[in-house]
Amino acid sequence: MPDDDLPAGFHSVRTLPKATFAESANNWERVKETAEFSQWLGSVAHIPNLDKTQREVLAVSQGWMGLLEDSAERVVRQHVADWEFADAAIRKYQAGDAERGWLQGRSIEAAIAHLYAMFGYVLPGSPEWPAGVADYCKKRGWNADRVRAALFPTAKSLDAFLVLALANPELAPNVDSVLFYSFKGCVTPTEDASKFRVVFGKFRGSGADASLERHHALVIGLQALERVVTRVVGPRFSSYRELTRDGGVPLFLHACTRTRPVQVKTLDPGMGAYMVRRFIRKAAKGHLALSPLVETVTGEQFRTTHFLTRSLRGESIFAVQRIAKHSDPETTLGYLNRVEVEASNRIRHRDYQNYLITEARARRAKRLGNGFHCDPDNAKQEQCARLDACGAGEDGCQARRIVLESPKIVAEWLAWSTHIEEKAAYLQEHRPERWTAVWGPRLIEYQVLLESTSATVRAEAQVYVAQVALLPLE
Repeated sequence: MPDDDLPAGFHSVRTLPKATFAESANNWERVKETAEFSQWLGSVAHIPNLDKTQREVLAVSQGWMGLLEDSAERVVRQHVADWEFADAAIRKYQAGDAERGWLQGRSIEAAIAHLYAMFGYVLPGSPEWPAGVADYCKKRGWNADRVRAALFPTAKSLDAFLVLALANPELAPNVDSVLFYSFKGCVTPTEDASKFRVVFGKFRGSGADASLERHHALVIGLQALERVVTRVVGPRFSSYRELTRDGGVPLFLHACTRTRPVQVKTLDPGMGAYMVRRFIRKAAKGHLALSPLVETVTGEQFRTTHFLTRSLRGESIFAVQRIAKHSDPETTLGYLNRVEVEASNRIRHRDYQNYLITEARARRAKRLGNGFHCDPDNAKQEQCARLDACGAGEDGCQARRIVLESPKIVAEWLAWSTHIEEKAAYLQEHRPERWTAVWGPRLIEYQVLLESTSATVRAEAQVYVAQVALLPLE
């Protein structure tokens, strides 16, 4: 290594908050076509000092969050019911009677009791179960993962608990706080008998802390989860010391069937994003309005979306600071300013694109086949025969129009950019003036346009790439 002194570090490096639902979502138009959108918009009609875009951002952000919370609550309550069902089955069939009960009178209760008698609470994969048990249960709505989760959590069964915690506006926790710092005792009574305190830790600083109604689904779910986990993971449990090294018995444990024997483990650090995506993907099958969030939203966007909706509803900076656990209100203010601007920009951008498309149609704009449209009112007739006459950037023809987020147009950008790249060496050597004046700038413009295009539209455009008619480059 050279002995020269290293340069001084950068000062005042700008760190940006995570994106919100509004920034991450795809295809806003799909949301506006749903029945929920008009209801969501009506629910924020009374809030003052919002323009049209801000009102739509608030409406869909609250609407999405509410749908996810409701969906997660239903699943969590079902898991709690399954745990109670399994407990009752185990009490009904004593250890010696479990196998006989299964053989003499098959039922889901008998199957669960039989499996518990053989393996305990932590079940192996279904291939190791007695013959016929897995198929019997599956035909009656109890697939192997549901049966296993009824005795001890699986990774998939914890998806809803994570989303339910993330969607709670009073806590607004981050993903790691829920997955890795939810310990035994995180739900405790308060002086008010109608409420319980919920606390999630954090690696640095203060974690989420709020009082919720005693009948709140998150309170009920976490209490039940603690009971199910701690009856297995106690001081005599083989990996107790390893599991409790961060300060307590973590609640988000799962039985891993990939190991032999089956092990109780914490979740992998990267699992949070996958769990949220998996849950949203399933929830969107029953709620079309959630489809723009599929594969685009992970757990990171929940917290900033909570702050955004509070700010747009007119709550004070100090109210948001309290939830965010920021020590300085200036931090919260800068955070909110950026979040509000970026969340609204996405819709403003889409609205502007709709305006351009409408204008293009109104003016009978002609599609050229090279990724651009031409406004005949501003075009010079002698230039329209040449695809290279559109120019690039600010020096381009005044009649040229660019339409974004259109799969067929994006397909033309993809096809022409590849075409130019393949001929780049030849043009630079044999037609350098044409490369410098036309095709080099055009290639850069295509690349810039493609970088600003969402991954979803680019994927849709691939279907049309082969249909693009390409001409020789001169």
